[in-house]
Amino acid sequence: MTLAVGGMGLVSPFGLSPREHVFFHRAHVPGPFPSPFVGADEAPVRVFFCPWLDAALPVAERMAALASTALDTALLAFTATAAPPPALWLCLARARPGLDARTHEEITEALRRRYAPPSTKAFWAEAGVFAALKEAEHELSRNDGGAIVLVAVDSHVSIPYLTHLAENPPTRWESIKPRPSEAAAALLLLSPKRAQQLRLPVLARIHKSALAMGTSNDDNDAPADAVAMSAALRELGSGHVSHAFGQAYFDDLRREEWDRAVARQSTRFWECQHESVESAIGAVGAASGAANLVYGAAMLRLGAAEPASRDPFLAWTISRDGTRGVASASVEPA
Repeated sequence: MTLAVGGMGLVSPFGLSPREHVFFHRAHVPGPFPSPFVGADEAPVRVFFCPWLDAALPVAERMAALASTALDTALLAFTATAAPPPALWLCLARARPGLDARTHEEITEALRRRYAPPSTKAFWAEAGVFAALKEAEHELSRNDGGAIVLVAVDSHVSIPYLTHLAENPPTRWESIKPRPSEAAAALLLLSPKRAQQLRLPVLARIHKSALAMGTSNDDNDAPADAVAMSAALRELGSGHVSHAFGQAYFDDLRREEWDRAVARQSTRFWECQHESVESAIGAVGAASGAANLVYGAAMLRLGAAEPASRDPFLAWTISRDGTRGVASASVEPA
């Protein structure tokens, strides 16, 4: 079943909405503010942060604020319909320094208080949003009168996490990733029938999502053989792809996995444009998959992507544990 997207939100140090991200990036607006943190040597710590949030704000409060900003934008048109609140699905990072189970609970509880959803559900890590999309397809085909708002959020702006990075710097054999950052991206999902009933404009349509577990991940030295990503791409179908938004410019693992998978299906990707929002806004962890999906949809809707095309586009990401996630979507004119 095709999922209708009735609203989208995207917030990061680069902007407060999908539109701002598209046009700030296209206009080559200077990057986010300098880091407010310094190391033991008094040199600035390499991190992007949202300057409208106090740099010392606890990470649970930061992530709740980021998620709320993205959700408010995604729900703007839906709220005007007076329909019951949608279910709230969250995609969060797994535990790491500065982020534990209690932090997850605090974020979820803050969003429950603000939005009063009938239910909540959690998904995990970068590819978690694609698992959520697969489940949403099943859920909304069973109950096409319902609605789900999916938000993915992450923040690397915390003293414990930045200390961990300083104590574990990359080796000279590792590629330099985009600097740590923070973001939230949200999508309001409905069945096409329900969107029509509510007279809600459809911004985009998500046709299919796929997941596959690869042998190479961030914690081993297995080569990126692209077997898993190739399988995920085959699951989506065989149509031409004009644009792909993902982690092609992130690190060696993700670049090699994607390049080899695309090479195996080269006819599908002839003259495809590959873009990554993280190359501009920094590494956003669990928000990555949703951020690339929302950014890609906004780029194409607003006519900012070249070449202009109505072909389906792809959004993809790879989780730290090696899970590959990808989705096929198309947009409606702005």
